[in-house]
Amino acid sequence: MWKQILGGAPDGEVLQAAFRFALSLCQNEHDAEDLVQQAVLKLCRRYGSIKNQQLMFTTIRNLFYDNLRRERVVAFESM
Repeated sequence: MWKQILGGAPDGEVLQAAFRFALSLCQNEHDAEDLVQQAVLKLCRRYGSIKNQQLMFTTIRNLFYDNLRRERVVAFESM
């Protein structure tokens, strides 16, 4: 099944590289695992498999920045 999802890449090579990239972004092992899982789900829903490593990295980066924007606290001051 993983061969089909990873588009013929050696088992785990793309996932390991993706995990290392996600870890470099968020500096937290659990958050990195979540990012990789979200990216795999998103790519599988859209394309049926992971087309290439660059697309995986781009998806992880975009998800990371989306999560940062969601977590940002906006302080409003009353007039």
